[in-house]
Amino acid sequence: MINKKVEGILKKIWPYLVFIVVAILLVSYQIQKHTTIVVADSYFHFSRFYDAAEQIKNHNFSYFQMNYSFNQTGRIINGFYGPFFAYLMGGLLLLVKNWFNFQIITTFLISLISSVGMYLCSKKVTNNTIISTLVGIIYMSQVKLWSSGSTFTSISSMLVPFVLLCGIRMVTNHEKPINWIQLALIMGIVSQIHVLSIVLFIILLLPFFIGGLVKAKSKSRMWLDLLFAVLITFLLTANIWFSLCYAKLGENLFNPISTSMTGGAISLRRFTILTIIVYLIQLVYVIIHWKKSFLNSFITSLAVVFGVLSTKIFPWRLIQQHFPILKETFQYPRRISVLFIPLILIALGITANEIVKKDNREISVGVIVLLSLVFLSSYNRTIRLNSFYTVNTFMLNTEENHRQIAAVRSKNPGELFVKKIITEPDYLPKYKNISSRKAIRVYSKTLKDSNSRFKHKVLSKGRLEISWKGKSLKEITLPLVIYKRSQLILNGKQVGNVHKNAVGMPRVKQLVGKNVAILSFKTTFLFKMLITIAILSWIIISVSGISFTIKERRNGKSEVL
Repeated sequence: MINKKVEGILKKIWPYLVFIVVAILLVSYQIQKHTTIVVADSYFHFSRFYDAAEQIKNHNFSYFQMNYSFNQTGRIINGFYGPFFAYLMGGLLLLVKNWFNFQIITTFLISLISSVGMYLCSKKVTNNTIISTLVGIIYMSQVKLWSSGSTFTSISSMLVPFVLLCGIRMVTNHEKPINWIQLALIMGIVSQIHVLSIVLFIILLLPFFIGGLVKAKSKSRMWLDLLFAVLITFLLTANIWFSLCYAKLGENLFNPISTSMTGGAISLRRFTILTIIVYLIQLVYVIIHWKKSFLNSFITSLAVVFGVLSTKIFPWRLIQQHFPILKETFQYPRRISVLFIPLILIALGITANEIVKKDNREISVGVIVLLSLVFLSSYNRTIRLNSFYTVNTFMLNTEENHRQIAAVRSKNPGELFVKKIITEPDYLPKYKNISSRKAIRVYSKTLKDSNSRFKHKVLSKGRLEISWKGKSLKEITLPLVIYKRSQLILNGKQVGNVHKNAVGMPRVKQLVGKNVAILSFKTTFLFKMLITIAILSWIIISVSGISFTIKERRNGKSEVL
């Protein structure tokens, strides 16, 4: 009896054990070398999380103004970029103590969640555990590891399978195509993490919605459920939309640095040769069996569209000439690959399942072996890339690199940012019409010229104090960033219409002797009300969702998302 129970449990959980093992293996070399990879966007996002961690640690919260990181200039970053997620990651950083532990744990969790989401997607359309498990580990090995640059492409890849589950439901469940609680929760989570992903995921869901609407037994109910989902999503993300409206209407802000969109597209080198061959086989199979499975043909078609859009095949050079703003806002067409990869893998899983169902043992074994080889080739590529970053992140034998190596292992995460200027212009106020590249040069030069003179102190109620000694009565530029709702007090007096440089750093007249400046950011009553609504909505919807799931399970009506 006990053995049967154990066997039953193992039968249910073995795919998840496989995902755990593969996720550990992906970071095993980095664990062995005890290296923290600090490249690409690492400093930017680590600074965000560190600031949130310090706010939690000191019980001194400032939703907009960053007082502990970004060179303690008072910049606004988290307020415009995944604030709740930043606090979640900040809380985790406090628990794990240093950047090495933080990176290993977050990379493991992101990889694990990605594979679980993909497994659930594949299981929903194939009901084949072995094929779905292989699809899950292939996906885990094909998406970029969070530790290899800490870009939010990894986060988007983690989220998209759960969004795709909603899309699949739209075209397969004709009775109730939309579970509005499910859709609202997932889109709410995405919004609190990465707003750009919301745009991509809405584009992803649009064809699923249209396809589902055509097949829905009650079109009015589908529209009504969509309306409920949208309304609940707005309640869950009320703080996000206020921040975005303020950023666009209340401030004139610099965009990220302009890039070549053609250079930001993916190339065939992104995938192994075997992977490319298998994807082409999938395309040929669907063309030959076009009418056999609507879902397979539909998903494969979408994969082809998003695949082309993410590559240099699409005329991105022409697009950026007509819409140059995209070079700063969207930047990299390869971001669209986060839609292509899960779609093609889901379609591949459907095809594999169709072939296996023919009860030809030799062909079935061949399909499983081929999928296993795709995984191994992708896994090998990802391991080699992660090993490269592990070995080369602090390769040069310089004093700066030795300092950084010590900093990422230190129990004081703030050591990583000592003497480090974060050179991203994102969300700096724009007081002069110059390029983002020039803006960051102005910002960096001001900090290099003056920052060592100033002492920083974080005061209660999210205020930031800097003090210095003036040798003469003259104008100086303070290493602070002022927005329209910022308030500056200099030597006990509020400064009104202060002169600012191109990126909002104020020029003030110092006194001889000790000078003190205090920077704060004044939030509106409307914002306080909206963030309260967002927090209460999360509590109510989460409790309702859990209660509904328990009730459905008791009634035997539970469905995988």
